[in-house]
Amino acid sequence: MTGGVAIISLRQVSKRYPGGFEALRLVSFAVEPGEMLFLTGHSGAGKTTLLKLIAAIERANGGAVLVNGQNCGAIWALCSKGRSCSSTGAYSTTSCCR
Repeated sequence: MTGGVAIISLRQVSKRYPGGFEALRLVSFAVEPGEMLFLTGHSGAGKTTLLKLIAAIERANGGAVLVNGQNCGAIWALCSKGRSCSSTGAYSTTSCCR
């Protein structure tokens, strides 16, 4: 990073589904303001899982997913404790509460 907060940052993120399927293993990258990227890969490579983690639709088994500096794991922790999820600045946390 060149300074400032990355828009999206994954640090050693892993996601394993019930039954043992490992969709992501130790994925790390950062997207800085003004950068664009695209996501490609074969079927089952983890593209949808990655996007669901960034949107806080699913929870990582390990590592940290940050969006605008907000830890998505912390959002899940609030929701699992029955707290109301509301907007936290530029990142809405409503997707994790059902």
